[in-house]
Amino acid sequence: MHFNHKRIQLLAALGLPVAAAFQNTSPFFLYSSSKFEKPNASSQIATTAAVSSIAQNIIKLCASEAYILVQLPGAHASDFASSKAAPTLYTALQTTEGSSFAVDNVYGHGAEAESLTETMTRYAEEACDAEVVEVDAKTGSFGGFDDMKPKVIRVNFAELPTGRRARMKALRENDSFLQSVISLIPTSKYTLIYTTTPLFTRLEVQSAPSGELRRRDDHKNTTRPTVGSLFSRYQFFTPGIFMGYLAGLFLLAVLYVAVSSVSSLTVTYGAFEKEMGPAAQKKQQ
Repeated sequence: MHFNHKRIQLLAALGLPVAAAFQNTSPFFLYSSSKFEKPNASSQIATTAAVSSIAQNIIKLCASEAYILVQLPGAHASDFASSKAAPTLYTALQTTEGSSFAVDNVYGHGAEAESLTETMTRYAEEACDAEVVEVDAKTGSFGGFDDMKPKVIRVNFAELPTGRRARMKALRENDSFLQSVISLIPTSKYTLIYTTTPLFTRLEVQSAPSGELRRRDDHKNTTRPTVGSLFSRYQFFTPGIFMGYLAGLFLLAVLYVAVSSVSSLTVTYGAFEKEMGPAAQKKQQ
């Protein structure tokens, strides 16, 4: 499956309304050097449980000697709109040598998203008898391969900053570090599972003096975090939207017929020539 690069670019170009609709979602990427059957799941949006099940079905094949589990907090699909943000990841998902799967927007409870790497780590240990190796993203050091057992290489990146330039810089640094990890493993049979958690809106709450309760007016004016899942807060398709599409198609058809009719009108050059024969003289008399 190809990387959803164009769709993410469109999502970023649509601006704030669309980005706000998917503010509690984050992307998921999976690449394996071994071929696997394409999952029967949407690449646009999926639950954390769904992508976890897909990853477990690929891990249980035990076709890899290394499983690189990456966790990046505070990410959004628009962060990967440019291939320059993560060229190593982009190249891996575009190659035809293995298989890949990506979901633009993964949503779920915060606990589920944060425990996704824990679940896959435990599953790889049990299904493939793999050994866990922790990688220090700050120093770039890890234990390496000291035996023939499969390895689960866990890479935990720091949360992305909120500034646009700082986020892009952090993404590039993380991608360079990931490239170093891949180049250091002594095998070409590996599976890369790149998980992210959403960038939740954090509120700055001032601490009240000891023994003093907040006033009701303060509670009314305080912005509260969004509660509920994506589909419980937004309605993506309604009868009104459907009727709007039908009306738009009808108007486009009418416009096409009108333009075609006007363009088909023809006038001969003879209509503008003056008659000079006997018949014209009789008309003048």
